[in-house]
Amino acid sequence: MKLRELAAGCAVLLGIDDGFLREGGVMTEDEQLVYERLKSALNSVYTFIAKDYCRPLYTEVITTDAKSGVLISELSKSYMQFHSAKNEKSCPVAGREYPDYVRFSVRPGSKVSVTYYYLPPRLEDLDDEVELPEKDVAAEAYLYGALSLYYTTEGRHTEAAAWDRRYKSVLDGTERMRGEHRLPSRRWS
Repeated sequence: MKLRELAAGCAVLLGIDDGFLREGGVMTEDEQLVYERLKSALNSVYTFIAKDYCRPLYTEVITTDAKSGVLISELSKSYMQFHSAKNEKSCPVAGREYPDYVRFSVRPGSKVSVTYYYLPPRLEDLDDEVELPEKDVAAEAYLYGALSLYYTTEGRHTEAAAWDRRYKSVLDGTERMRGEHRLPSRRWS
């Protein structure tokens, strides 16, 4: 899914002609304003879903420093949380998170395949792709959430509440990420 498709979907639901979002389309000043608001709303919803519902994973091979770790700022993606790590022999390696650092139980200078949750980059260009799998998050979640935020910024709270209800009903079908390990429910004997 591209930003262009999401913005066009929002425009259609708003009752606006989406022709200005087609390739080669020229935007008027008013259309540019609407597009910027929709883009901001779509990015807010995209970030929320990526943080709470469908946290994407990324794996990369790093070489540990003298303290057997890596600075978070040196990782390729926008780091959110450590998931797992493996050494060169594909054996699991323990990792410990610090505010700006991840340390592993390996020797300094070792190669480690580290897997972590990351925050996808903002959608800036019309042809930017959503990095969350479509099978996990329905397109309607982005559209309805963005329309709720759009109407809120317009001060139209009745419409915002209606779109928010639709947004939440779509998200109810998406499993919320609350941690990697879920505890079974307790029962009283």
